[in-house]
Amino acid sequence: MVVGLRGAILLVLLAGSCAIVDSVSVSKGAAGAKNAAHVRGGHAPAEEGHEQHVSQAGHHEGSGEHGHDGQGQGASGHGHKVPPEALAYALCLMGSVVTVMSIFYLVNWDDEDIKANTWQSLSMTVSIFGAVLIYGTLKNLICHLLDVHGHRAEPLVLLFMFLMFFLILQIALHAMMRADHKRISLRATGTILAHITGFSGMYCAAGLQAMPPFNTSAWAMFSVTVGVAAVISGLCAVGGYFRRQVALADDGEIDEEEAQWMDQVEDAENDVYSLCLGFSIMQVIRFSITGEVQAYGPAEHPETVEQFHANWLLAASVAFGAGTVAGTYVMAKLGNQHLQQRQALRTSLNVFSVAMAWCILFWGEWQIYVLGFSGVRIAGLLLVALSLTVGSCALILCLDMIADTFSHNEARGLRTVILSLGLMVGFTWERAFDIGLEDLSSHHGGKYKALTRVLFPTLLVAVVLPAWSKYILPHALVATEHNLFRVRSFHLTSPQQDTTKVVGSRRC
Repeated sequence: MVVGLRGAILLVLLAGSCAIVDSVSVSKGAAGAKNAAHVRGGHAPAEEGHEQHVSQAGHHEGSGEHGHDGQGQGASGHGHKVPPEALAYALCLMGSVVTVMSIFYLVNWDDEDIKANTWQSLSMTVSIFGAVLIYGTLKNLICHLLDVHGHRAEPLVLLFMFLMFFLILQIALHAMMRADHKRISLRATGTILAHITGFSGMYCAAGLQAMPPFNTSAWAMFSVTVGVAAVISGLCAVGGYFRRQVALADDGEIDEEEAQWMDQVEDAENDVYSLCLGFSIMQVIRFSITGEVQAYGPAEHPETVEQFHANWLLAASVAFGAGTVAGTYVMAKLGNQHLQQRQALRTSLNVFSVAMAWCILFWGEWQIYVLGFSGVRIAGLLLVALSLTVGSCALILCLDMIADTFSHNEARGLRTVILSLGLMVGFTWERAFDIGLEDLSSHHGGKYKALTRVLFPTLLVAVVLPAWSKYILPHALVATEHNLFRVRSFHLTSPQQDTTKVVGSRRC
């Protein structure tokens, strides 16, 4: 039954892939027709619309005349051409149904690893979505209140937000340390604040990389990455020192609640570090491939990329994935006597996994446009999100089947790659929703744009985040504990193996 269900989902994913390829072809054909019409003359669009109207009218007449014997124009292959926009709506409608029902299949799978990966990927996707809504709303509000405009001033705003949320992260988690249901509350609050802090930091670093003198070479851009790593490491060291002092201040000992608080803050700081450095390294790689600073905002589409650029970016993502798998294996072999080396390696592997996620995302974006997509930006982002989601689901199923042939400790690298794919899916849909909210706000225009840019995200956050914290995050935490239990069980039979946290397993 499991094999049959897995085959059915793979067939659904294959059908989705065919639909995606077809939509790209339609977009490319529509763009070619549009250009041809433009060459013929200024009145071509109007004539084309008139001809389409006549064609539709003829089609309906033919349907009425030959409807009983099935010999209408549609049967002879001369029916009216479906507009690309209508095809896009149809694909989105069918894709949404397939996506929702596939989730029900996956969360009820007989394989515990598939269920665990699905809940963790869902949790990452929804938490990233909610955090980006809050981040974007606050950034736009601050820029509007301070009348800040332009790329040169924006990094200063983002630096302020990064430092502010880093401090809020420390204080908020300490305040919730002894609250009721603190396990869920600590994890939910820590995850959202870590994402907001990480997004502020990574876009601040990317903004600096795009400014002179850092935008002159890959090494100059990489110096920003090194600086970001030094700043975040320093902040984490200072925060760790004060957390220890606070925990020891009351009775001179660190009790269980204080240890849980310190552990959660450390996890959140690791997420911030991984997000900022992974994105910054991805920007350096894209500069090295193309020779120029690449746009990273959702509203900006690639203009000068070619197929060999996309191929190199895909190769970089594969290299990061292979490095993650190899590094996880090395970390397991280090044993318990190399604590500092394991900690440094684990942090590096988290950065690798995030860099891999971003490289795959922008590879997908480059590839769609290289294939000829020329539609509106939100359609391109939706196409990227849908295609990468379909591809990731198929790849996750394949990686899980491969991982099942190894012991749990040997397969930990593959499990980390699976979690990174889930993280990437969250990033793709975040970008699509970001441009969607911007389009909705711009539609109203004038003095209402700033209001709607705050109102719409606030309403979405009020609906999404409570549902995530109540119904998705608990399942993701159970999945995380399932992975940790298997690691500890393996340790009981192999004492020389590593018993630290699974790389990336707590990124919920």
